[in-house]
Formats: sequence, structure tokens, C-alpha cells
Amino acid sequence: MMSDCRLIGVPTRDLESAWPFVEEMLFKGIEKVIDEFNIQDLYKFIVEKKMQLWTARCEIGEVTACAVTEVQDYPQVKICRIVLLVGEDMDTWLSLEDGIATWAGSIGCTRMEAFCRSGLKKVLPDIGYKQTHIVMSKEIAQTILH
Repeated sequence: MMSDCRLIGVPTRDLESAWPFVEEMLFKGIEKVIDEFNIQDLYKFIVEKKMQLWTARCEIGEVTACAVTEVQDYPQVKICRIVLLVGEDMDTWLSLEDGIATWAGSIGCTRMEAFCRSGLKKVLPDIGYKQTHIVMSKEIAQTILH
């Protein structure tokens, strides 16, 4: 579905003023699946430019969706990874991912990746993604070595 949504990359200098409009949405996304970092860590990562914040605005003043990306620069490939994608009415804004990919290409990335839940796995092929890996995790028991 086409819409009048627009993608906005939030510059670090604007993060403080943008945060009240996105914090709750981001918190809900983190709370569901991510235990590697919390909302305070996410804010810090964006301030430190380790991650990037993107918003989709589909109505005047309304943030409909948020994405958080990180760039991984490996010896053989530079990747832009979507680590968080949350919002309402996905069919109205998912195509905006192309704007993130364009930005990523402009800084030398040659691949986009998305760490996502199974719901997104169903729709990302519609915008060119294919499954290349399955990530499984396991907690490691902490032991004290004597």
C-alpha cells in the first residue's frame, strides 16, 4: 500500500528532542525480544553514533514506526544491520527501508541485514530480503574459577 509516509534519519544533535516521541515505541520493541541492551543503553549507543535511529512519519507530527540500525565493518564486507524495527500499520511504511539501504550504500555498505522475529520474516522478502542465517542462542552458566 502506498502512503504519504516519509523516512527521517534522526541526527544525534536532535536525539534529545526526538526521544519523547519514540522512547515508548522503542521500549516496547526492546522489551519483547532484546536482552542484550535496554532503553538507556540504546539511547547511549545512538548518542555515541554506534547505532542510528530512523523514524517513519505517516501523519503530521506522528511517529508511526522506528528502526534502529548499526553498521558492522568486517574485513570483507560492510553491513548495515536493522537491530530493531517497531511500529503500527507496517504495510504503510515498510517500503521506507529502501531509504535506509540508500543511506547505507552511500557510506560503503554492500549488504543489509535484519535481526527479526518470525512476523517480520514473513514480510521482509517482499522488499528483497532472503533468509541467510538462523540465529539461535543459549545462555552460558557463569561459574567461578578457583
